[in-house]
Amino acid sequence: MLTVGLDIGSTTVKAAVAEGAKVVWQDYKRHNTKQAEMVLEFLQRMQAECGLTPGRDRIFVTGSGAGSTTFAAARRRFGAAAGCFCLRLSRSQRARINDTCSSLSGVK
Repeated sequence: MLTVGLDIGSTTVKAAVAEGAKVVWQDYKRHNTKQAEMVLEFLQRMQAECGLTPGRDRIFVTGSGAGSTTFAAARRRFGAAAGCFCLRLSRSQRARINDTCSSLSGVK
């Protein structure tokens, strides 16, 4: 099973795919106000490059765009059975998680 962390921010989308404790894919891009398009691009790339499989793998979504139509687009593309979970975190909690992820992956 793959675990995806997807941070949909106001200016960027960051994502990492882990298989067990190993990060097997990661990316970070500015979305230029096209959150949904960038999220779908990331999910399609994860599917093609890592074998992300709806119904088997889990996707955890956070950030300012997590509760928006962007998240709905991801659920439509990969289905509710894809295991998409929206995490509502405070700004300070997101900052701590981002700092931890950055230090682990080397991606800021």
